[in-house]
Order: sequence, then structure tokens, then C-alpha cells
Amino acid sequence: MLNISDDKALMQSVNTVAKSNLRLHLAYKVSHNLKIQSRLNFSTYHHESKDKSTGYLLYQDLQYSLDKIPMVFTFRYAIFNTDDYDTRIYAYENNVLYKFSVPAYMYQGQRYYLLLNYKMTKNLRLWLHFAQTFYTKRTSISSGLEEIDGNTRSEITAQLIWKF
Repeated sequence: MLNISDDKALMQSVNTVAKSNLRLHLAYKVSHNLKIQSRLNFSTYHHESKDKSTGYLLYQDLQYSLDKIPMVFTFRYAIFNTDDYDTRIYAYENNVLYKFSVPAYMYQGQRYYLLLNYKMTKNLRLWLHFAQTFYTKRTSISSGLEEIDGNTRSEITAQLIWKF
């Protein structure tokens, strides 16, 4: 249910909203050092006062660990297309240790990220994360103090953990 604002009415009316999500997920371990995951998400949103909106997200994950060096690479490439904010799709994203990342995929575009996890010594570990999102048909991203002129958003995160 959703409140409908009407300046002329004394009381707000309530209308029905229907939101549906469908997810198809495939995970496969190709070898002892290569894992792949594929996911396809669909989202629909229908409100009585608006047309039905739809969206999808398709991504491919690859995780590769080296044999002789204690290093793991994780890569994701995603394509998304949603009609509006109401059909946005959230997807968990691997990141540096202890960082929680679940970006919202909305409007049209592509996103990729690369994560490096390198155990340098027994007590020293390095994490590097680089992500970039490209939006089509957008001249600016976000609003207010976080507004970006252009259609590309980039993120860099680095973490060095020293256990003693």
C-alpha cells in the first residue's frame, strides 16, 4: 500500500502497489582455483496511478586464486536496465574486509569491479578494490554534495591489515 498525496483532499488515499522480483542464480566451481557465478534478476513495479515499470540486472562473477602466490582476484561485470527508481535491484558486492557493499542498480548502464586480496606475509594482508559504473542517457549522477557531472562514477578502496 502507498499513500497518494492530493492537495485538494482532506485525507490522503491509499492505493495498492504490486512489486515482484525474480532471481536466477548459477554458481559453479570450475577448478580448485576458479569459481564462476552468474545471476539474472527481474523486477516489476505497478502502482494504480502510474504505468507498470520493469527492470533487469545481469552479472557475471569470476574468482581466481593463484597457486604459488597467496593472492585472490575477484571480478564482476554487470549490465542493468530499469525504468525508474522503483524497479532498482540490489546485489551484494565483495569488497575489502569488514566493508559492507550492496549497491542499487537503477536506470541504464554497466558496472564492473576488481578486488585483489594479497596475503603478503603471515601478519600482513593487502586488499584493493576498484569499481566503476557507467550510466547511459545521464548527464549527472546523484544530487546535492554527492552530485557528479558526467555519467561515470568510480570508487577506490584500499586496506592494509597488520596483525601483531
